[in-house]
Amino acid sequence: MKETDSAFAIYMRPHLTQINLIFDQCVADDAASIALTKALASITELEQLLDVISDNQEYPAYKQALQEVQYSLLSASIGNYRHAYSSLRLFFELCLAAVEFSVNTILFRQWLLGRGDIVWARLSNPDDGVISKTFCTLFFPEISDESPHFRTLATTVYRECSQFIHGNPQAASTLPETIQLKKETLFDWANKLDTMCLVITFTFTVRYLVCLPAEAREMVREPILSQLGHLESIRLILGGVVGG
Repeated sequence: MKETDSAFAIYMRPHLTQINLIFDQCVADDAASIALTKALASITELEQLLDVISDNQEYPAYKQALQEVQYSLLSASIGNYRHAYSSLRLFFELCLAAVEFSVNTILFRQWLLGRGDIVWARLSNPDDGVISKTFCTLFFPEISDESPHFRTLATTVYRECSQFIHGNPQAASTLPETIQLKKETLFDWANKLDTMCLVITFTFTVRYLVCLPAEAREMVREPILSQLGHLESIRLILGGVVGG
């Protein structure tokens, strides 16, 4: 360290000390630690799922999404909840956009070259979006009746995260005024991550499962069954218990 700190260093050091304190509090608190450990396990499980399509053209969007959810986890672990929600929403958008890119090379190329944006209204369109019954019928018709439920989950959690990004007063009132551990907010963030991982697993299953080779199906068997094992059509493909 220099003999005389810059004004920036003098300003930032107390904040960094506070961040370290919050992280230590999260680790020491049983409930907070369990929530963050479960969140990390969900992210790791999702990485395992997406690894089987790492050669696909749309994978750069998934890769960016996985980076973003790590930022969200970091922010949540140090009490920076507004940014945790923001990164969580971007993670979700990117994962659903990747499904869209898998069937639309033009949209993918436009996004990759910076000539087109991800459009939530298009992704969530009830008629032909990536969580619509129409889309599901094209790739995995046996579970298409489930799509309205998952679309509702997706639009709800997206809207709730958006409220923090857009400065909604009611959403903002749930955040601590300074960076600090607030377990209720941490648990809410963790629940939203759980919902997103469930929806992403569903869209992954719809889009890819039927066309995966046997070796790849075995690799995704546990992550998918842990989330969607209640659906008999999925258990039938993955070799789970059928009729139970």
